[in-house]
Amino acid sequence: MTYGISSSLRANDNFSLDTSSPGDTTILDTTLSFGLLKETQVDRLEFDLDGIVRLGEVPGRTETIEFDDPNAAFAYTRDGANSNFSTDARINQVDLNFDDPLRIQDQLNSQSLIIDDGTRTTSRANVRFETGINDPLGYGFALNYFDERYTDTTDPGLFDNNTFRSDIFATFQFSPVTSGRLSYVYTDYDGDEAIQEERETNEVVFDLAYELDAATVLDTFLGYREINETDNTGALQDDQAGLVYGAVLTRDMPNGTASIGFDSDIATTGRRTNADISRSLIMPRGTLDASLGATKGPSGDIDPIYALDYTYLLPRSAFTASLSRVFRNDSQGNDIRVTRGSLSYLIDINAISSVDFTAGYAAVDDAGGNTVTNTDNTTLRATYTRALNADWNISAGYEYRNRFEQGVGTAQSNEIFLTLDRIFVVQR
Repeated sequence: MTYGISSSLRANDNFSLDTSSPGDTTILDTTLSFGLLKETQVDRLEFDLDGIVRLGEVPGRTETIEFDDPNAAFAYTRDGANSNFSTDARINQVDLNFDDPLRIQDQLNSQSLIIDDGTRTTSRANVRFETGINDPLGYGFALNYFDERYTDTTDPGLFDNNTFRSDIFATFQFSPVTSGRLSYVYTDYDGDEAIQEERETNEVVFDLAYELDAATVLDTFLGYREINETDNTGALQDDQAGLVYGAVLTRDMPNGTASIGFDSDIATTGRRTNADISRSLIMPRGTLDASLGATKGPSGDIDPIYALDYTYLLPRSAFTASLSRVFRNDSQGNDIRVTRGSLSYLIDINAISSVDFTAGYAAVDDAGGNTVTNTDNTTLRATYTRALNADWNISAGYEYRNRFEQGVGTAQSNEIFLTLDRIFVVQR
């Protein structure tokens, strides 16, 4: 079992990132956490709880003490000789005034960079079972549920929604070098915006993997997808249907891998086709993963897509960099372009102290449907950390944030912070 406590004092000149600052904000956050891990040779159980006791002096609000951002997570996996089972669930509530999408969200969508008051509560649950892993014929299923609820918000782009997804599949080992997977996927999406959008997706896909030789693998898929989208006005009666397909050829190299691939699928806005080449390098002091390609969306435009992840390690420092651009249809049915970038340089001053410089950038732009407001966020951060003893750490630093929203303008903020934290580990 682990127990954690972290207290952070922050002073910010425009915490809400308004185009005109309403005044200075001072916040004292004390994060309390609990974690339980139980592991055997065949199964693993995890349980986590955390939340923030927040004291804030915010312009336009009375000074209060609140318990914010409660989070609970559960995960269980069990591996048998010829099967595996996993399930997990999580519920998380976030005060949107204190949300930072650059730190929290792995995949941005059209709602991610919206700033508003209120809270967002997300619930997730997943179950997966597979048997016949080592047999010529196997089968299994996966169920996924996601629910997002907003309270006391004003932006119409923030609305309740939920998605249910089921995947029933069979696996085939045709030969030592050829394997396949046949799956049927059903997805149901409900949005609680003004028009009450509903979307059902049915999909049948067959995947085939073939080892051409000891170093080369060809992965292909072919399927059929049907999407039916309606709303409560009767004006939205959008049906999309067609083949989905793709292939990737991957070859092991002496210092990594190289691959070339393409894919084409159907979404609510129409067909999108991607093609790219990629290279992964393992170097004496780091790694490099890079890809470059092009995408053609429903509008007919051809745009570049790319991804770069680089790590360089020295005895007393580490440098990482990442950059990516993708085009996709998000869970709300919007065609978007997402651009992300990050830099980090960590320097160990001595055995007990270090300095970390980081930069982050994220932009969500409309990709042809004129349904998304173009928005970008930039964060620059410098942090000094020192171990006071074996249990306690102290850190202090400065953070700069900049936000641009089309039709609204640019906002920026400056913040200084001081954090004291400790993790307690209890062996039982």
